[in-house]
Amino acid sequence: MKSEKSKKIKKLKSVNTVLLRSFLWLTFLLIVLVEVIFYFVVSATSKAQARDRVVRVGKEVEEFASENGDIALSMYIEKYRNEGINVYIVTEGGGVLLPLNSASEEWFGEIDYIIHRLENAEEGSSVVFSKNSTLTYASGIRRRGNNYLVVTYSMSIFEGSMRLLLIYFILVGATALLLTSLISYSISQKLSGGLRNLSTTAVKFAKGDFNVNFTNAEYQELADLSDTLNSVRDEVKKSTDFQREILANVTHDFKTPLTMIKAYASMIREIS
Repeated sequence: MKSEKSKKIKKLKSVNTVLLRSFLWLTFLLIVLVEVIFYFVVSATSKAQARDRVVRVGKEVEEFASENGDIALSMYIEKYRNEGINVYIVTEGGGVLLPLNSASEEWFGEIDYIIHRLENAEEGSSVVFSKNSTLTYASGIRRRGNNYLVVTYSMSIFEGSMRLLLIYFILVGATALLLTSLISYSISQKLSGGLRNLSTTAVKFAKGDFNVNFTNAEYQELADLSDTLNSVRDEVKKSTDFQREILANVTHDFKTPLTMIKAYASMIREIS
């Protein structure tokens, strides 16, 4: 029976543990939410900016190509390499026409995929796609016949930066979680400290010490509880004093007749 009753008794929780756990969970969820949102916003914004830049370079090269010769166009294309952007004029067979220093490169497999994408697009339009961590802009261009303008930008640098950013987020989150745990522990200690003081005072009061004083002015709720316990103490003290007074009066009333009876009995004994 005792074992069954003990199983039914609910295990009590510590205020410190509950507060600390609640603070940590709340902080963890907020950190994860903020960092996930920020990570995806930065990722989406960076990808959109890279896409816009590649498209803009493609339009600029198309406009420049319509007004300048091969040498000028080749030099114009070369300047974008400092930004990590590669620009090529590629034939349908996969050979590179421009820039001149890349004429030995070949685009056999890639050009087939680009042509396929352009055929599925509207006539005269361009396509932008990402493949194998490379962002590509492609369009048809009339340069020594019908060829293709290809602008590529490697996203590997961007992906590496995002991985570093993710590591940075994890470190910042861990630091914030550690600081929050210390702050929440301090707050829970202050709160539970007031409760422990009230509990210690209540134990003294239960043992008959009516001179105890329940004091806690740091938190409003605990201050209200202290005032209530002080009121209970005063009422119990009054009740105890009243009981003692009644007991003293009853004892006195019993003692007075007994004393008279003893006196009469003594007188009768002396007379007889």
